[in-house]
Amino acid sequence: MKIAVTCGVVFALAAGAASADVLIFKPDELELSGPKVEVLREHERGVDVKVSHGRITIAWSRIKSITIDYENHLNNMKADQRDTPRGLLGFVRVLVRHDMHQEAVDICSLILDKDKVAEDILYDVAKLMKTEKQWPLAKKACEMLLRVNPARKDMLRWIDEMSKYIKEPNGKAPAEPGKEPGKEPGKEPGKEPGKEPGKEPGKEPVAPPKERSPLDGLEAEDDWTIEQWGNQATAKVIQQAQTGKDKVLSVTYQGTDKDKVAIRLGGTWDLSHRQALTFRVWNASKSSLSLTVAFNTMPGWKFFESRAKAIRPKKWTSVTIGLTQKRFKSEESKWRNVTELKNRDNVKQIILMIYNTSKDGVIYVDNIRFVDKLAAP
Repeated sequence: MKIAVTCGVVFALAAGAASADVLIFKPDELELSGPKVEVLREHERGVDVKVSHGRITIAWSRIKSITIDYENHLNNMKADQRDTPRGLLGFVRVLVRHDMHQEAVDICSLILDKDKVAEDILYDVAKLMKTEKQWPLAKKACEMLLRVNPARKDMLRWIDEMSKYIKEPNGKAPAEPGKEPGKEPGKEPGKEPGKEPGKEPGKEPVAPPKERSPLDGLEAEDDWTIEQWGNQATAKVIQQAQTGKDKVLSVTYQGTDKDKVAIRLGGTWDLSHRQALTFRVWNASKSSLSLTVAFNTMPGWKFFESRAKAIRPKKWTSVTIGLTQKRFKSEESKWRNVTELKNRDNVKQIILMIYNTSKDGVIYVDNIRFVDKLAAP
């Protein structure tokens, strides 16, 4: 008999039953498993789990390990008719967080085979397939999104970018980022008569995606996403008007229904040898605002938020967020800024949080980068 106790509920499961997902609890290593157990979502508070009688949330402090059974999980979703595009996308996020990348790609392919897929789902699938370098699937998602919303001109740029990485009929793919077109490692490129290395006749050389000016930092990434739990806003990367060369992140916010706007960038960063995050902010609104930076780290999607920095209107403000001091707040610190940024060798998300008091406004963020040394005072 397998028994797990959590949230005051006791589960008893017959031995030998086919299991979907498995959760091991600490410190007693009791097991929650069974044919109807599924991990639905992982977030900073814990894990949402489907069990036979409904849904429960289990705190990260109670979980030692999670094992995802891909086949049974997917079969359960199909049997219960929960294999909708949105349901499958939730499964994709779980798979990615457990490094089951090929399985996540397979589920994204299933999503794109559906007749009707919402715009936000297509966008998330396109972003993920770009990250996984699954160029044909990423391009397909962008093309489907354009059919849903022809006004999304950013998808045209994405499609053009991905097309350069899809193999040509002759089986040759364009150069990868960091590799010179037409040059093999350790060899000088051969030059055919009338043809420059890496350049097809009548075509410009292929440029790697996300190529940025040396002046650019993380603000030039095109994957900044507005969090839905904050105030409404839009975020886009634009050319800085003053120079016309480097890029800035523009955030336009509307409303004060919530206390803040949140803009997230996903990825993987090892900040164990970094001292600080630095950037500049231009507040184009009429009133001051406060800005913090939050990090989600693994394991457990632990959420840490920095102290606030006042951003005055109509001027550039330099911001430095030290990464080594005990100046962050989290659930463990009871939301007091007295803890360190834990697990900073495995940061999964960076979140800029704008505590806006005016209903409408715009800020520009430039030169976001991690530094090894803090600037001298």
